[in-house]
Amino acid sequence: MKKGLLLFFICIIFLFSLHVNAYVVKAEEKTISIVGEYYEAKKTYDTVWGNEDTYLGLTNEYKTLGEMSISGALESAELVDDAVSFIVDGDTFDIHYPISQERLSVTNDKRWHVSKSDGYTISVFTSLNNDNESYVKELFIDEGDFDDLHTEPIYQGKDIQLINGCYYKIVVDYMLEKNVGKKYKVLDDYEYRTEEEQYLFYVENTDKEKSATSETKPRQNLGELINTGHDNGFSGDEVIDKDDPHYGWNMGHFFINGYSGKNVTSDGIPIFLKNVGDKVTLWFNLEQGMDTSNPEDSLPLISKEKLALSRDENGYDRAFGTVQTHLGYGALMIQYTDEDGVKHDPVIYNDFLYANTRTGADKRVVLLEEGDYEVHLNYELVRPTTPVTKKYNDYQISFKFYIRNGNCMAYPFDIVTGNELRDNSITENGFKLDLAKSRYLNLNVKYETVVADSDGRYSTDIRYNRPANEGMEYTEPGIYTFDITNTNTNPVQHTTKTIFVGNDSILFALANSGKTLKELNDLIAQGYKISRGMFQT
Repeated sequence: MKKGLLLFFICIIFLFSLHVNAYVVKAEEKTISIVGEYYEAKKTYDTVWGNEDTYLGLTNEYKTLGEMSISGALESAELVDDAVSFIVDGDTFDIHYPISQERLSVTNDKRWHVSKSDGYTISVFTSLNNDNESYVKELFIDEGDFDDLHTEPIYQGKDIQLINGCYYKIVVDYMLEKNVGKKYKVLDDYEYRTEEEQYLFYVENTDKEKSATSETKPRQNLGELINTGHDNGFSGDEVIDKDDPHYGWNMGHFFINGYSGKNVTSDGIPIFLKNVGDKVTLWFNLEQGMDTSNPEDSLPLISKEKLALSRDENGYDRAFGTVQTHLGYGALMIQYTDEDGVKHDPVIYNDFLYANTRTGADKRVVLLEEGDYEVHLNYELVRPTTPVTKKYNDYQISFKFYIRNGNCMAYPFDIVTGNELRDNSITENGFKLDLAKSRYLNLNVKYETVVADSDGRYSTDIRYNRPANEGMEYTEPGIYTFDITNTNTNPVQHTTKTIFVGNDSILFALANSGKTLKELNDLIAQGYKISRGMFQT
């Protein structure tokens, strides 16, 4: 091999090893260590990224405060835009950074250790396009007591990030100190330096390519804009008239596509129906341009004079019961209610509008499965009222919708062989039903036994006719007739299936001949005998 080619491969291997310790080839649950870059800073400062003037360069003889890693169903890893890239086969992944107790406390303070007076900070920044100006601070941990060594994940990736693909930057800052002896032979003298660790990687979900595109039809716009007042948990409902700064224009709009059909409830909530292979997707389209040159203050709206998007530092959503916290430049909240009526904690995406200003229009929000959804986009606008005073207004775009499977089908499976049974099949083992993940179908079962009269004629006796659940097993001999109803479609759909259980000849005859019980009794009266479904004179 030529020396130049050999050197090329060595460089590639070295570059990759700077970012990740392992190469993942299958979607298995595992934890992968991430190696970052380490700097000694000139002075103490708030967490920043990419300010080269701040750093002196790589620190010699460096030992990290903790170990950075990610865990999840990791499928592959490669370099993308100088960041190691992971494919996650799932809805989320975890970022870990367990702290080393050795760096926090030392028995000999003449060795470098973390200053307890300054502590450490861990910041997680995210961006959809790896533009330094577009990174949003998702998480900030400031520790001074050193009690929490972060044995649990410090951050969990969000589905909106994964289906679009997201860059993650984690910055760890802390002050180191060591005792350098007595000053004036009286007091201990200390030397200080600030260390920073920087980690960069990219993660996306395998569902990214499985979602609908923004051009997929049909599509439905969703959302109603209301003025909620100010600092009341976005709970007000004021009229947006001509004197309102939001009158006559929209910040953006949501839409859903990738469904096969739709319906509406009696109280006007849309129902979107999905079939096998459908990729029902919620999108957001940002309609307003913003000046992001000074994101620490506010984001002026380019087309609206003296009106800006304000950074909400203490917002909350009363309807969702969220705690008061930093919402940033618009917070998207999505609450999911499952088929049992359990309301899950809302998923919150802080700085949602700011993130969208840097990434263009039509951004995927989430891929949708069956369930009930309520969406709130909460944001705050600010405008000057006098040279020294400002007026704040809170706004919300909100809507509800349901996702239901459009199919109306149940699939019976033999409980011993596992084979699917067609309509009017017979099994000696019994069976159970699978609704193919359709959680909102109405299922009813009628169970009949077949009995012989004294004259040799057969009749049926209904033993029960009642609601049924998926997964129940049916093993008693007799006739089972299932009625499946989908009330979410228009018109309402019905499907009926009959399964025979047992080994009686009359059951085999009913299952295999296609004749009714009356027709079989008529044949018996004519002198025919039934044996395992066969008719003999």
